[in-house]
Amino acid sequence: MARLLLEMTNAGTCVLASGRSFGAGWTHAGLHLESESAENAVLLEVRNDAQIVQAMIREVECEDFSGRVRQANTVFTLTLVGTDVNWGLVRAVWQGIEALWPTVAYDEASGFDVGVDMIG
Repeated sequence: MARLLLEMTNAGTCVLASGRSFGAGWTHAGLHLESESAENAVLLEVRNDAQIVQAMIREVECEDFSGRVRQANTVFTLTLVGTDVNWGLVRAVWQGIEALWPTVAYDEASGFDVGVDMIG
């Protein structure tokens, strides 16, 4: 998570993490712009426990015709809450993740046919 926050800061988006917690193979935190309150946070969950990651991949791998998702060893989940989503923050988080790690994007509504250019 620290690498991601540093990457986002270096790219010009100052983000704070609140309510951070972690355990074996997972961490999560609410991310919000430094200029906004934590009430406007989006939840980022990072999982790298091999069994959990493989179980999550099995749920969606039939939709991935490229087979790239089967190579994943970490899953980032960005949860958006409410009707007033800060899409600039969502875009910055997404771009920060893509700058640091190879990604295979997935959305429950769009499947693997989703990209950062589709963000509002």
